[in-house]
Amino acid sequence: MNNLRTSLFCFVLALPLALGALVPSQGLRANPAAFVSVVADLPLMAGLEEDASAAVVFETASGRIAQAVASGEVEAHRVREYYAATLPELGWHLETLDRYRREGELLALEITTDKARPGWVDVHFRLAPATP
Repeated sequence: MNNLRTSLFCFVLALPLALGALVPSQGLRANPAAFVSVVADLPLMAGLEEDASAAVVFETASGRIAQAVASGEVEAHRVREYYAATLPELGWHLETLDRYRREGELLALEITTDKARPGWVDVHFRLAPATP
């Protein structure tokens, strides 16, 4: 019985340390909710992690302005394919490459390769009011 208590005590002490190892570092957040933090209905592609420290959102008289950055080990053309297939289902209409419009808002994606990490891309999401 005493051995069981000791094992249980060690488990309870070790659990927070083990769970801490699962938390992403350096401002990156995992993809559990699968949406960009500053635009609740903008999905975050699997394989991308958002840099929470880069997220910005403003409410203005003409609409919201938001910016977010995500990165991951995915190919740029896969990111474009994902958003080209997903965003129209959410009411976004493709205007030009990587630029979408919905209900008075423009969403621009800037997809760049990460020179410091071969095989990785950075995706900048920019949401702004559409000008007439």
